[in-house]
Amino acid sequence: MLHPHQPASVLHCENGETVEASYADDIAIVRYKNRKHVMRSAISGSGARYVGDGMQWWTKGFEEGTIAPIRPGEDVASGQPVTCRAGPPPP
Repeated sequence: MLHPHQPASVLHCENGETVEASYADDIAIVRYKNRKHVMRSAISGSGARYVGDGMQWWTKGFEEGTIAPIRPGEDVASGQPVTCRAGPPPP
């Protein structure tokens, strides 16, 4: 069982969805569209990137991130990412 090092960050996405992300070592546990995705740290040129369970979560700190589907065999998700930010939901 994974035990995150801190409470989940809640980010509101431009598509009206919410991301809840918590982290434990090189693992991110991301809840998106009512599904829990367990992701492992992956190489990124900037920020922190996690992949797994058909999804990619790429963050720049705890205030903003993008989530996108990733296809089998892809190193980086080619699907359109959705931007999510901390703070109040977008209007």
